[in-house]
Amino acid sequence: LRAAGERDPRRAAEANVFLGELVLGRVPAEAERVDELYETAERSFRRAAELFDAEQDVRAVGQQQASLGRLLLRRGRYVDALAELRGALDRLRGDLRVRIDFAQALDRAGLSQAALGELTAVLVLVDENRALRAEALLQRGLIEAEHGDPDAADHDLAEAVRLEPRLATPEVAAVRRRVAERLASLASTP
Repeated sequence: LRAAGERDPRRAAEANVFLGELVLGRVPAEAERVDELYETAERSFRRAAELFDAEQDVRAVGQQQASLGRLLLRRGRYVDALAELRGALDRLRGDLRVRIDFAQALDRAGLSQAALGELTAVLVLVDENRALRAEALLQRGLIEAEHGDPDAADHDLAEAVRLEPRLATPEVAAVRRRVAERLASLASTP
């Protein structure tokens, strides 16, 4: 990194991206040095964004902000994640994957209605990308199950699993059972 940084800022930025991704790929949840590893990844993504910014590569800066936002989301730093993901959205116009991540950050920051709006917008904009549509439906269904309409949650979760069967995880099945119980309870209430 030091050698590349002295001669070629672009290569230094790419090396920082590689280091950040490498560190993130090696962080198990129970690692002894998990905070240190996350801080290394965060520093690497920030440095890469700075170097790409100096090169005036708007797209690359946005990609690093998205990576940084996802990292902060993983760490539970939701307000910081929102700021980075908002910046990424400003630079990566039309990137629906980043918009889904932004919606997750909104929800985790306690702004579930705003998150639902973002996910609905993604579903309006997404084309034939089944995986992206399924992910947006899954996220919207999970939020609805927790904070909103159980009918909508049931529909979104069922459609997500239909589009992408790999999403039929035990966690999603448990949420769907809770939604079904809630719907049955509402139906039996006079």
